[in-house]
This record gives sequence, C-alpha cells and structure tokens, in this order.
Amino acid sequence: SYTIQNITADQTINATFNQISYAVTTLAGNGGSINNAPSSVNCGEGYTFAVTPNDCYEIASVIVNGTPVTPTNNVYTVSNVTEPQNINVTFNRLSYIITASASEGGTITPSGNVEINCGDNKEFVITANEGYEIENVVVDGQSQGAITSYTFENVTEAGHSIEATFNEIIVVPECNAVTNLTASVENYGIVLSWNSADNAISYDIYRNGERIATETNTSAIDLQGH
Repeated sequence: SYTIQNITADQTINATFNQISYAVTTLAGNGGSINNAPSSVNCGEGYTFAVTPNDCYEIASVIVNGTPVTPTNNVYTVSNVTEPQNINVTFNRLSYIITASASEGGTITPSGNVEINCGDNKEFVITANEGYEIENVVVDGQSQGAITSYTFENVTEAGHSIEATFNEIIVVPECNAVTNLTASVENYGIVLSWNSADNAISYDIYRNGERIATETNTSAIDLQGH
C-alpha cells in the first residue's frame, strides 16, 4: 500500500504486475532421458513432459515434487503449478532368461535359467563325460550339430534356449582268431580245443554252417550231445 497525504491536486497512480513463474528442474538417471519439459512455468498453468528409455532399458520410476506418478504412453502432464517443479526419473536395464539343459552323459556351462542383461553376449560350453560324445546342440529349436560351445550375441529378446544331447561311445574290442584248433576222439566223445583269442568273451561253435554251441568260460568243448 501507499498513502498520499495533503492532496491539493489530481493524482495519478500506475501499478504494473509480473506473473509469478516457477523453475522446472529435471534429473534423469542412466538409461534414458526426460524430453519436452520447460525450464519454467507460470503460476496456475500446466506443462507436459515425456520420458524416453534407451534401448534395453525401461522406466523404473517417475517422481514429481516427491510424489511418484504414472505416465501414460511415457507422457505425463502437471496442472495448476503453484510451486517450483522437480522431476526425477530412473530406469532399469532389461534382462532375459536363457534356458540351458543337457542330457545324461555331459554338461553345459552355465546351466539352468541363466540371466543375461539386454544387449550382452553369453557363451555356453558343452562338455561330454568320459565314455560319451556330443550328439547335437539345439539352439532356439535349430540344430547346430556336435559343437563344443555356442555364444548368444546381443540378446534383445526373451525366449532363448540351448539344449545339448550326448551319445554313449560303444567300444567294440578287437578279437583275434583262435589258433591251434584241434579235435580229438576221447572215450566219452569228440573234444575240440584251441588257444584263447585276445579279448574274446565267447566262442561260437558251428557245424555245416549251423551254430551248435557257445562257450564263454573255456577254450575247449565236448561235442557229446551237440
């Protein structure tokens, strides 16, 4: 107010006014940005801003003047501003699960539900146990053959899987032919005898092309009854 005293003539009073405005302060964490927010806003007015996550990130929180808010399609509007504005936004990096499994006979490392950050690479190593060999490695439903490692590169989506299968190695021993095969006539019958062959586990006896006996524990046989 102002008081004019002892008025003796006409008086003119002029008053001018400035509209109050408030600063808008923004702070975006790693992984994205705040867009279109004004640097200041007039008292009683409103403003709109957008939140944009970078690739491989998502919005974690949006806080305006200490209060969490929920943008619609990453856009939020503040109405009837009556105080300075503070906007804080944080972002989370996306991650995905790769399912890794192995059949009996070997391992895949790492295995199980393996978490990987979006955009990263992940290598898996396939190892057969002793006595086994890699049969096949299937990645996302596609056969990769008997490979010993596989790397997922720049993973940007969910649903990846890797499965390794193994075959048991069947070892067939080398057997040499029997030697010194002889036949003798004894009082109780005809006896075949021979020198044992290396690694042999059984002997088949044939007569006229027909197998008549199998011996597993000896290197001789009495043909009586055969």
